[in-house]
Parts: sequence; C-alpha cells; structure tokens
Amino acid sequence: MDIKIVSVTAPLKSRSGSAVSTRASSPVVQNLQPGCKVTLFLTIDQVKGLGSNDFASVHLQVRLASLVGPGLKTQDVYPSPVIDFTSSGSSELKFKRTFQLAVTPKALAHMREGYMPIEFFAALQPTYLERMERWDEMREQRNPVPKPNSSRNASASNSNPNLPAMRRSENDFVVEQSHDVVTWLTISELGSDGKYNPVPVLSQSPLDPGSFSLHQGLQRRLRLTLLSNSGKQLPWVAVTKIRLGNVRLLDPKGRAHESTSKDMVELKLGKEQTVEFRPDGTGRLSVEAPWDSSMHDSLLLNRVTATGQRILLQVNWSVDIDTCLDPVVFSMDMALSIQARDAGAPSRFASLFNSTKRLTKTSAIFSLKLTPPLTRSAKDLWRLDTSEKYVRGEEALGTWKARGISVVEDYERLVATEKRSADVQAIKVVLASSPPHAYSGGRKPDEILRDALGLWQKKFGHRGQVCRFLRHME
Repeated sequence: MDIKIVSVTAPLKSRSGSAVSTRASSPVVQNLQPGCKVTLFLTIDQVKGLGSNDFASVHLQVRLASLVGPGLKTQDVYPSPVIDFTSSGSSELKFKRTFQLAVTPKALAHMREGYMPIEFFAALQPTYLERMERWDEMREQRNPVPKPNSSRNASASNSNPNLPAMRRSENDFVVEQSHDVVTWLTISELGSDGKYNPVPVLSQSPLDPGSFSLHQGLQRRLRLTLLSNSGKQLPWVAVTKIRLGNVRLLDPKGRAHESTSKDMVELKLGKEQTVEFRPDGTGRLSVEAPWDSSMHDSLLLNRVTATGQRILLQVNWSVDIDTCLDPVVFSMDMALSIQARDAGAPSRFASLFNSTKRLTKTSAIFSLKLTPPLTRSAKDLWRLDTSEKYVRGEEALGTWKARGISVVEDYERLVATEKRSADVQAIKVVLASSPPHAYSGGRKPDEILRDALGLWQKKFGHRGQVCRFLRHME
C-alpha cells in the first residue's frame, strides 16, 4: 500500500497570486495545513493470503471517511474490481484511486495519529465454513469437567466428562443495588443579630413531617443534608441542582388545591459542599442555597397563611454519583406557613399541653435502587446469555449454530495485532527518515540496560497483558 501527495493547494487567504503546490516526494504531514486542499493517490498493489481454497470471490473497498476520520458526514465508498477465483486463475487484487480532500483540523489529526482501515469482502467456500465451525466447537470445549475417580460418590460418577463448563447467565452479573437515604431539610432566616437561625418546624402527630413557620420579608437559606447507610458503596460527589416550585394550598380538611405557581425555580448552590464518609459505614452530604420566595410569584408565599392551612412546595434535587451515568433525582414535598414579620416564635411551654411538637428540621426516607444496564461492549459480550431468545427465521437453520464467544476473542486479537503491525510500520518510516544516533551520554550502556530490564520485570498491567506482551516479544 502506498499513499502519495500529488499536490497541495493553500487556502485563499494565504495565496499570493499563484497556488502553492508540493511534489509527491515531499513529507506527508509537514506541508498540510487546515483549510488547504490536497490531492492524494492511493495504490494497493499486493495482497497476500487470498486463495481459491478458502474464497470463491473477493474485493476490497476504501471509505472516504477512512482517510479524513470518522467525523465526515459523507458515506462515499470506492470498491475495487471483483476477483472470481472459480472462473479466472488470476488472484491479483489491486486498487488505484485519486482523492481530492479539504483538510480540516480533525482530518489533519486523523492523518497524523489515526488508522485507515481497508475493508475486504469475500464469498467463502463451503469447506472454509466447515473448518471454522469445527474449530469453534473445539475452542468452546475448554475447562472440561474432570473424569470421576473410583473414590468419588455416585452422584459425581454420573456426570458427563465431555460436557463443557456452562456459561453463567447475564442475570448473575446484573445485581440491583439498594441504598437507604435519609434527607433533612432546614430553613434558616436572617435574624436581628445578622446570623441565619433555623426556623421551627411544627408537627401535629408522629406521622406528620411538620410545617416550617416562616416570616414575611426575610432572607432565607435552605440547607439540604443527605445520610446513607452504604458509605463508600454509594460514592456520591455533590448536589448538582436544587429546584423548588409547584406551590399548592392544603386546607384544614386535608385537600390540596391546584398549584398557583407550577414553575420549578432553580436555586443557586453554595460554594462549599460537605462530603463525608465516616468510619461507621455511613456517608453524609450537605449543601446550602439561598432561597428568595418572591421568585415564585405566588400570592400564597407573600401573604399570611390562615390558621389551619399549609403551603406545600415540591423540592427536587440531583446528586452526582460516581457509579451512575446520570445524576440521581430526588423529590419530596415540604410544608410551610407564612407568619407576620413581627410574629413571635411558637411557645415551647404550650407544646407540653398538646400534641404539637417543635422541631428544627423536616425529614424523609428514600429507598434508592441502582440497576446496571446490560453491557454491549465486545469485552463483556460473554456475559450475555441469548440462548433462550427467539430469532425470527431460526427454524430454517436446522441443526446449524452460530459461532460462540471465541469469535469475539478472535476479533479482539485481530484488532490488537493490526494495531501493533501498523505501529511497527509507522516506526519504520520514522527511523528511515531520521536514523537514531549512538548514545553519547554520561551513563554506561550496561547501567541503562540493567535499569531497563528491572523496569520491564515489574510487569505493569494485568497478567493477560503481560503474557501477550511476552509472546509478542518472543
């Protein structure tokens, strides 16, 4: 395969009366700049490994997106002539094509660092498919059950030693996580001393979460505190958003009237958020945000609330968790009542003679369930168990079965081999253009070799990568 630059035309802004062009022998990347137009000549004059024993016909094709990167919207494909091994004895597969491209920054980065795949399509011989199926069956029969010995019990002697070890179902790996999260809401108002003091929460019964007793025209702050019993198993990072809205009126008979302000207003979060994972296995997250009730434009939040009535607001907040793709959204209702600005605080002494309790916060308990999605990556494809899923038209296949998990392993091995081969070819081009010079430093070559060998023996990476690297070095 050979790529030559026929010409490079500079952009209009850099022209000075005539077009700038380069010769075909000039370096590929140095003369290319974003905005220029380049003419490339691609030649594929030799392909090895194709024969009539395996293939009936074959052709290759090149996509325009392979030259300039996958970001190109066009799907132009340029195929080569088809070679029919059954009718002609020629097996030379060649391809020649001239491309004219407009160079963009993404295309230039792809030409420097990316790969250019060339696609081969072939009609296979029946014998090749039979060999592939037998090879796949042999690959699938790994980890066989050992043959029973005479000293084993009767139940072990009845096992079939020729059966391969069963693959675990995907349901064994998709485990739903359950976490209990306790939430506390606290509202503080600006006092005469210049500090924000928590407002009291009045609860009428043990099942009543309580109602905040607020005053007109005062600055307020909302503090949200989350506590979980999972600790670092629920690795939350921060609260990303808090919204309030959907203002409703709850009458003395317990009926909620339609919202007068359904819009959800987002609060500006404070700069500091407290994230703590305690030694007792619990996790704590707290954040504070200023709240201006005038943003809701609701008469219920501006006037004094009548006796026996409450105002309900919906509170939504989102929590960023490391193990979740999207923030987890929580939602709850909080109740409050608006008092006159000069109204005094509820008497603590009066609460001793009735069922009303005076609290400093309202709480709610959430059961958070996290279910991991079914993976579709090539590395984790073996987790999927689709043996019981019906495929339309499978009855026409008879006893034929598709290839197993070994096809995924073969694909990963092929991709890794192709990348290593492409890297080797690229290094050869670099070394040919600039031969390396002999070492002229202050250290002895034996010391450098000893240090390099010691670093190599540390075997960075997992065992599979190290073994593949050793085999490749051999």
